[in-house]
Amino acid sequence: MARDDIPSPGSDDRFEYLIEHLQDAVVEFDIEGGDPIVRSVNPAFIDVFGYEPTDIVGERLNDVIVPSWLTEQARALDERTSDGEINYRRVRRQTTDGLREFLYRGIPYRTANGERAGFAGYTDLT
Repeated sequence: MARDDIPSPGSDDRFEYLIEHLQDAVVEFDIEGGDPIVRSVNPAFIDVFGYEPTDIVGERLNDVIVPSWLTEQARALDERTSDGEINYRRVRRQTTDGLREFLYRGIPYRTANGERAGFAGYTDLT
């Protein structure tokens, strides 16, 4: 979609356009059993983390990007998201190129059927 093809105001496509064009890595997830399960990722996530959507969609996010020694920290953030709380924290996450430092922002929401879901945004600080 070219810049002059930005969806019109009020269109649901405007939100998708924003996520697709952010330079920060963004992952959308569902919360299942307290774990974030990847629903989708934006192009910046693919570029920054190096994982293709086919490798990560449907997987537990923490199993892919959280080093084992930071599991408890990630679980604490997941609990806050499950409780509907927004999270901001400096974190280290695993990419295909190695460990990097990020500003993490977790933003929970409820789906149309009332289930908890969210977005995780990662600004690379490395």
